[in-house]
Amino acid sequence: MKRNFEKGITLVALVITIIVLIILAGISINLVLGENGIIKKAKEATIEYDKQEAIEKINFKIASIQISNYEKNEKTTLQDLADALCEDEEVEYVTLETKKVASIEKIIVGNATSIFTKFKKNEYEFEIGDNLQIIMKVCWEK
Repeated sequence: MKRNFEKGITLVALVITIIVLIILAGISINLVLGENGIIKKAKEATIEYDKQEAIEKINFKIASIQISNYEKNEKTTLQDLADALCEDEEVEYVTLETKKVASIEKIIVGNATSIFTKFKKNEYEFEIGDNLQIIMKVCWEK
């Protein structure tokens, strides 16, 4: 009798262990693939990193142009910025209207209060105001 009882306890322990492992596997899969899972958070972090990298890049370009003009004792205007960005090989276009793909020909800013520009290597378009600050970041699909 003692022998059958030991086999019964071992079988019950095995069933309980399997149930616990199935529950843990379900929780783990949910944490990795779920709505707020690790994979989704990693994708969101990558997108945010790319956005911030693009913002840093455009701010660096603007600052470089301002420093170059400062060394010449000149004030940097929106026209100066547009001209310099048109000459930059990393810039895809500079326009007065958003989402308009144009060639890199110099534009006449005139009395416009902002320009739009986009780098070749990312999908973010920037509107730069006449105070040489980024007004908004426009994200659009290629």
